[in-house]
Amino acid sequence: MDHYALLLLVALFPLVCSRWTEEYDHFTFAQSWPPGVCAVAPREHHTCHVDKQVTTWTIHGLWPTQGSEIGPHDCNSSMKFDFSKIASLQKDLLTFWPNLYNDTELESFWSHEWTKHGTCAQDLPETTGELNYFSKGLEMNQKYDMLKMLSDGGVTPSPTAQYSYKQFMAAVKQSTGFDPNIECSYIKLDNGTDFHLVSEIEICLSKTDFTPVACPGSENSSKGGNQSGSYKTIKSQSNCPQHYNFNYPPIQYVLNRKTGMFELPDDLIGR
Repeated sequence: MDHYALLLLVALFPLVCSRWTEEYDHFTFAQSWPPGVCAVAPREHHTCHVDKQVTTWTIHGLWPTQGSEIGPHDCNSSMKFDFSKIASLQKDLLTFWPNLYNDTELESFWSHEWTKHGTCAQDLPETTGELNYFSKGLEMNQKYDMLKMLSDGGVTPSPTAQYSYKQFMAAVKQSTGFDPNIECSYIKLDNGTDFHLVSEIEICLSKTDFTPVACPGSENSSKGGNQSGSYKTIKSQSNCPQHYNFNYPPIQYVLNRKTGMFELPDDLIGR
């Protein structure tokens, strides 16, 4: 009896996995602003570096999302990450989907995104297999150019200027038609002053044609919305300050925690 039960389990396992991967109704497409990521890297016990070829918002991930939760996740442990399958994309990945933590293996970020999220998007031809999945993410980064969307709305990187939450929201909505989810990095300066800068913007995309849709938790929806993770509930409230402005520094600038000013690193001065 145990032998037949085992055979039945083996036979049904692929069907269970296939059904599991379909349990999402849209994608969350998350783009990161490197200065915001790097500002909190020490708190995450990492060192961070933005290579000179990185000049725009980078991809955090293309995440299957069900309702107000990021997930499913880790759908097929047998689909091991194999960099050779996306080696042809390496130049674009280093530019638009880079691993900013330079104390980790170069491929570890891509491996994480594939294992946790990519394996759950195998029910669609556009995202089946590593090459298609990462190619689609790169395509979305070009199609939904966050740097341009914000700039078109009057929000441009500056070492000194600050912008409001409403300005960020309006700029993205002007291009996509829907409210995004916006995340900020929170830092306490050496003098104890609280400091915020934008770190990530997420838009929601249709599962059928990858066009923008209302994000759960936004003003366009009555559901809840946020960040990557294992079935994390999407935040209905951004962690960015909404009663005072926050920073959007140029991509190569770093924060001086003593002065609260953004500065060009020594190795870039004079270039």
